[in-house]
Amino acid sequence: MFENFRSFAEYVLDYELQRSEGLLLRHLNSVYKVLSQTVPDGVKTYEVTEMELYLRTLLRQVDSSLEDEWERMRDPDYRPFAPAARRGEDPRPPGAETAAPDITRDAKRFTAAIRTRIFTFLRAWAIGDHAAALDAVDAPPPSETGDDAWTPARLRSAVEDYRVDHERVRFDPEARNVRHTHVEAGIAAGDVE
Repeated sequence: MFENFRSFAEYVLDYELQRSEGLLLRHLNSVYKVLSQTVPDGVKTYEVTEMELYLRTLLRQVDSSLEDEWERMRDPDYRPFAPAARRGEDPRPPGAETAAPDITRDAKRFTAAIRTRIFTFLRAWAIGDHAAALDAVDAPPPSETGDDAWTPARLRSAVEDYRVDHERVRFDPEARNVRHTHVEAGIAAGDVE
């Protein structure tokens, strides 16, 4: 599944696992738990970190209640996107408890998150699920942007243009090798083209 960056639904269809989806989901959740709980962060390779993030993203997309339940078992006071308060009081401003933690502080995890988002988009784009591709990049609805907004039709056209010169989009381990991803620190969101 990870080697070809397959979605849960694709994997189930490829191997005809419709009657065993729950079992597969529990197995993937177990693999994710092993990676995140038992492998110390200091010894995780980039590939292991990327696999952990891939599994977390996949599980969140399929059924976020599994991850929430697991976190509640570890911490009865667990709230999604809110770390446990230290010494009984949270020093953050009101509303901060629902904010997601700043992932940019850990360059390794941030790069893995970018790559996961890129490959989630590319996978959906390559198989023709243009709405899912737009969801993967949190594209605003066309009504909120100008005429040059990305729409499913525009993505479909881009796939057709791409396929004129290319047979397919590769998702094998070599194609996803970290050496093909270049993330430059210090670029502000307004500076990205």
